[in-house]
Amino acid sequence: MFIDKLEYNIHSIDLMENNRSLRTSCYVIQDEKIVIIETGASPSNQIILNSLEELGISRESVDGVIVTHIHLDHAGGAGLLMQHLPNAKLYVHSRGAQHLINPDKLISSSRLVYGEKFDKMFSPILAIPEERVVITGEGDRFQLGTNRELLFYDCPGHALHHIFILDTASNGIFTGDTAGILYREIKEHHNFELCLPTSTPTQFDPESMKDSLNRMLQLSPERIYYTHYGISECPVDKINEVINWLDLFSNKSVEQYKKYKSWESVADLLRQEIHKYLYKYGIPTDSPALDSLELDIFLNAQGIESYVKRLERQDKPK
Repeated sequence: MFIDKLEYNIHSIDLMENNRSLRTSCYVIQDEKIVIIETGASPSNQIILNSLEELGISRESVDGVIVTHIHLDHAGGAGLLMQHLPNAKLYVHSRGAQHLINPDKLISSSRLVYGEKFDKMFSPILAIPEERVVITGEGDRFQLGTNRELLFYDCPGHALHHIFILDTASNGIFTGDTAGILYREIKEHHNFELCLPTSTPTQFDPESMKDSLNRMLQLSPERIYYTHYGISECPVDKINEVINWLDLFSNKSVEQYKKYKSWESVADLLRQEIHKYLYKYGIPTDSPALDSLELDIFLNAQGIESYVKRLERQDKPK
């Protein structure tokens, strides 16, 4: 039900985030070593464990768990999962490691974003012993097999604690959120691919995101493995699509916020422009396939507000 077998000894697992399919996934790569990329939130933990059993992978044989960044829909379940994988190390960006070792600040800041929905969506968030955490970033490598490596790259833009990973066997990149969200539900319902940037609070930086996307293009990847959601074998087109949308998520949205001083007005702008674009391709604004998009619009608008306020603080005379 949850597992898709891909090429190159990779399986994707639908983590059923908030009981929604086609929203969030993790990936299991099997070679001489076995790694899991992304954990999702803790409520998805049992899905991963059941999927490992179905794949014939013992918990003891998992060597590594890699998170692209520490936002809770990518890494919130890492602490709980690591309790079941006794021989695995957790690989994370240097800026994120301390928050997985001691998640108190991560929990408190996320509660501000998600409010009363927090516990149902993410609890429990457990600390990971420091000796099991490996800091990784630009230039680091994970040797999966004799002829297979995972290469790590620093990629700010969505978050300062973000990495992406190149798998040398598939020449595919695991991009977390930096290369945007591929809305698989829209593809399933309307046979149309939409890929948008994600500017979730609080470290969105469109210029850094564009730089990171251009670095991905320089690697000439053959496919993208999205956490949200699925695979694209047209990575150049998808990355350029996100770059093109960044004008709306930066310049136009910044102007909107400065004019109306509310993230709600930014959400209105994003919704209007995205729906107008989709309508050209026959996708109605009331399509159930757009439910996930609506939640993202609210979060993206709040991230853009955070970005503008950060710019304003930098411009203030000292």
